[in-house]
Amino acid sequence: MNDFTPWTVFVDTGIIAGLLLIGKLLRTKVRLVQRLFIPPSLMAGFMGLALGPNGLGWIPLSHQLGTYAGILIAFIFSCLPFTSSRQKGNRRNILKMWAYSQTGMLWQWAFGGLLGIWVLSNIWQTDT
Repeated sequence: MNDFTPWTVFVDTGIIAGLLLIGKLLRTKVRLVQRLFIPPSLMAGFMGLALGPNGLGWIPLSHQLGTYAGILIAFIFSCLPFTSSRQKGNRRNILKMWAYSQTGMLWQWAFGGLLGIWVLSNIWQTDT
């Protein structure tokens, strides 16, 4: 974690932007890619994976790329409320969406917990 500096973030961002630009150029020029509807971000990701430190090692990406996803997804979801317009009926829709997502999350936790208890109780059965 000692090599994680603002400069590494800046260099990684520049390399990722370059890969996205190459992916976009491939998308506009190669007919096969256009017909298969392969997005430029997917091509850039595969190029970064193949040419980065876990692949051939030709691109000097840092080993902190895994931390960027968590930071950026938190940033995106924290900015979502700013995108909704401030109309009168929107508050109710946002509340419904929040309640739906919280209910789904609670059901997922409950299902996972109950499944875990059931599996563990079948593994460690006591014969008394």
